Amino acid sequence: MALSPGEFWTEVPKGKEENLAFRNRILYRCEEDPALRKAVWEICRQDLLFYINCFVWQYNPRKKGNELGPFISWPFQDEAALVILDCIENDEDLAIEKSREMGATWLCLIVMEWLWHFHPWKKFLAISRSAPAVEDEDPDSLFWKVDFIHRYLPVWLMPKTKRRKMYYGNEDNGSTITGQASTGAAGVGGRATAMF
Repeated sequence: MALSPGEFWTEVPKGKEENLAFRNRILYRCEEDPALRKAVWEICRQDLLFYINCFVWQYNPRKKGNELGPFISWPFQDEAALVILDCIENDEDLAIEKSREMGATWLCLIVMEWLWHFHPWKKFLAISRSAPAVEDEDPDSLFWKVDFIHRYLPVWLMPKTKRRKMYYGNEDNGSTITGQASTGAAGVGGRATAMF
């Protein structure tokens, strides 16, 4: 897998308490050490699963009293993320059979966000059934989830971002994520690295 060859993620603990302690150690040490910040940024660029398990947070309103938490990927999600990346890299279509609580929407958005974040000149299109389902104040909307991911990243890890309705521009590397409602013309007339 050329897009994410890293194996750093294997050092990140998957138990919730251990994972939180690991994240806190990384954040604390990076606050003190600019060279380490640069190294961790590079590790994130090379390793999607490290980025997810060390820096991404998620929101799940069904986990009462525990709605916010670290995104700790399950083994099937690790495999799915790498399949998604492989399909993007090789220009292949992918249909995902999913059920509730499997994190498929989050995972697809995280993969797009990671590529947008760390890899230059990527262009993504996120499509949903209506404009509010793409971007709204509702946590079910796609761009709300990406905003949520960004809200919990350390400042030093975030690129310079241009943000407007249904648009994210990474001003450091030229990558973009745009959104559209699902109409007969959605995605027509343009090109993208991938559409979700």
